[in-house]
Amino acid sequence: MARDRIGLAEILASAEDAAPVRSLDVVARNLRDRFGALSVSFLFVDVVGRRLLRVHDTAPAHEDKRAEQVPLSGSGVYDEVLRSQRLVLAADGAQGQRVLAPVTNRGDVIGVLELFLPQITPDVLEQVEGAAHALA
Repeated sequence: MARDRIGLAEILASAEDAAPVRSLDVVARNLRDRFGALSVSFLFVDVVGRRLLRVHDTAPAHEDKRAEQVPLSGSGVYDEVLRSQRLVLAADGAQGQRVLAPVTNRGDVIGVLELFLPQITPDVLEQVEGAAHALA
């Protein structure tokens, strides 16, 4: 657990040192490097809670679509993550396993951290939850 705290401290320090518009990229790069993530996205809930705004990492696969809107109503897995405020695993074929973690602060929903990982262990899940908490 001490290693996890050091990792989170490193992520937060890197994000704080980056320009505000680059801080999400810094966190996404850290998560890609640490877990071998194929993709990292942050989905932020809009002010009225009707949709999510997906902000992709800067991996080459996502360079052409940095932000997209996802309707929250009927979104299935995103709605489940936000309502339960619990991490959810979802298989996603060729992209590996999809991990969705709620980004919340004292019960206030901010959004969802979404990663596509080639391999998942209990330790990885614990670290993803920690990263989501740090983002809040």
